[in-house]
Amino acid sequence: MIKIILRLGSNQLKFILVFVFSICSLVAATAFASDGTREAQKLLNKLGYNVGTVDGIYGKKTERALEEFYSTRSDFYDGTLDGNELKALQKAVEVADNNSTMSKESKTNTFTNSLPANYFAGFGTQWYVNIHNWRDGGLGKKRYFEPLETDLNRYKKVGAPVMRFQVNMDGAIFWKECNWQADGNYDVRNTCYHTNYRLASDNSWKKQINFLREKQNNPVIDEYVKGALRLQEAGFHVIIVPQDFFWGNGGNWITSSDIPLLHAYLERDKNFQTFYIEFSQYLVSKLIESGVKNFSFQTLNEPRFCENGRPQVNQWQRLERRIIDSVRTLSPELYIISSAVCTAADQPLSQEKRYTSLNTYLPNHKKLRNISYAIHMRNPRLIHIAENQQLESGTKLHYPFKKIDEAVAESKNSLIEIKLYNKIKPNLQHYRKIFSDIAKTAQSRKVRIIITEWSISKPDYGLPKSHRVNLVRDVLSASKEYNIPIIYNGLLGRDGLSSTTDNERRPSHDFDEKILKEFSVVNF
Repeated sequence: MIKIILRLGSNQLKFILVFVFSICSLVAATAFASDGTREAQKLLNKLGYNVGTVDGIYGKKTERALEEFYSTRSDFYDGTLDGNELKALQKAVEVADNNSTMSKESKTNTFTNSLPANYFAGFGTQWYVNIHNWRDGGLGKKRYFEPLETDLNRYKKVGAPVMRFQVNMDGAIFWKECNWQADGNYDVRNTCYHTNYRLASDNSWKKQINFLREKQNNPVIDEYVKGALRLQEAGFHVIIVPQDFFWGNGGNWITSSDIPLLHAYLERDKNFQTFYIEFSQYLVSKLIESGVKNFSFQTLNEPRFCENGRPQVNQWQRLERRIIDSVRTLSPELYIISSAVCTAADQPLSQEKRYTSLNTYLPNHKKLRNISYAIHMRNPRLIHIAENQQLESGTKLHYPFKKIDEAVAESKNSLIEIKLYNKIKPNLQHYRKIFSDIAKTAQSRKVRIIITEWSISKPDYGLPKSHRVNLVRDVLSASKEYNIPIIYNGLLGRDGLSSTTDNERRPSHDFDEKILKEFSVVNF
């Protein structure tokens, strides 16, 4: 054999050596492709990325799981599974195991691992709403937080153990673009109120991510952290939820040509997705560092993820899982509130008599612990949310149901709402059906479903005080009967508990004591 090789020319010898090397490489690659892929699949499944059966076959599920794994780390998968990927996966599993052990052993970093099991009705805060630009120019540069201590005492007296605390995203993200004053206030006349978020997707996300990574102080986030600490000190479990870019376009986020980026583009802008994942992690890290322990994290208030009104729940579910994985690197036991798509299923389900299609709006994170699933409930919207009304001045609404003349409608939308109200005929039995459907969905999935927003129209929008009390009593009693926790959102605004006829949020306000009594009855 050696003699034969010696007789070969140099070119022939080179060809043979290259051929032999190629065959060996192919064999090695094939071996890695099978064994390496199988090991990667095991590690991905352990980290919570569902690749299905561990079979050593590099398919679409494995590829997608690797892409998501790298995305949560703000990195990109190069498309080739080799030793580098295995090392990264092994390191991630090691870190997760260490975090899990630390979480079990450490008492200094323990968190409340669930919402209070025995609560039925909580509240959503309004004190820090739109912290970055106050719309009431008459107050000048002065931030007007509601009389926090007074309100906290009210809520404690009615036995509300949960407060949902909204973090408005536009101010929290783009505060540098606003005129932040030396005294810690925004100038209400500043043009940041009209920020076109559409433009930000092209050139701002990388800069914003770097800003977060550098851990620079964010005065807006600092204010929210202070609020969360005060709620915790007062004995409340706090649900922290990043809020939408609602105010950035004057409230016209559904119809405006400048639809806020968070709702309109999160589902298809990868730069934005990367940013939002890191922002969520940054927010949770600031809460933990500041000593906030008794809290849950809701992934996002009212994610859109609708295509012509059709829920794109699988698409949101994949992104939501990346958000959850990211914040749980900080605390593996952190309680999560998952959000339904299509603005929390509020508007689509409000147009149905029964909530039998709830499953199509809810993500399904089967293997995750310490998680509840959130929807909103305003059914029918005519009596629950004032901005949908647009009725003739002086029109009186009714609860329980009494037919409303369609002639009082002053817009196409308000006519639709009146027709739905007349069709649904809301009363106690109507709400019992709603909560029964929600409970059936929860039982079939073996999960906890909570309502994180509901509300009632204020008297100056046509729902008299006595009717408001009746509505609150019926909704609360039905929620308790079917064990569906519910949170009131809209304490002072047009859909608030205040008995004032003023639809502006303002420091001086009075609550309807008869309504508060209904909360006390259901919580105790």
